[in-house]
Amino acid sequence: MEDGNDPDRVWVVRSQQGDRAAYTKLVERYQTPLYQFAFRLLNDAALAQDVAQEALARGWLKRASFRWQHNARFSTWLFQLARNAAIDLIRRRRELSLDAVSHEPISPALDAAGVAQDKELGARIAAAFAALPEAQRTATTLSEFHGMSAREIAVVLHCSTRSAESHLYRGKQALRSALADCWTDLHSQ
Repeated sequence: MEDGNDPDRVWVVRSQQGDRAAYTKLVERYQTPLYQFAFRLLNDAALAQDVAQEALARGWLKRASFRWQHNARFSTWLFQLARNAAIDLIRRRRELSLDAVSHEPISPALDAAGVAQDKELGARIAAAFAALPEAQRTATTLSEFHGMSAREIAVVLHCSTRSAESHLYRGKQALRSALADCWTDLHSQ
């Protein structure tokens, strides 16, 4: 079954016909979301950039193989390529540093205490995400930061919708548990 509702359909079809300008439109649309997704998986800006570029390059090279089967969207397919690129990178590197948390203040208007608190909170959130098993981290990231449904997450994870829902539920529960004291601290101020 084909999905005529995919907003990328025109650009994908033109890309599949070899139109590089059409694929450039897709790159412009998905480069940042793919980077953000990869960063949340890898917790390293340089590696996330590499993964996003690798996914987009694979997308161009494999564009003829994309099909709108089972109502799949092109964006879901790209996120699947990004996940696979991240897994390949992890396998090659064997060990990733969890020290690559961004230490930039969220707001330049914050005072020194606020900046320190934001850095600590950012580090705690990044560590909580990094501690999740890969499938839970992927499911939670795709749902919370990219608005994907459980069905779309299942495509990226190569699992059933029920399994994707389970990964998402467990990931959110683990984050709530790991960050419970942060929530209490924020509301006690």
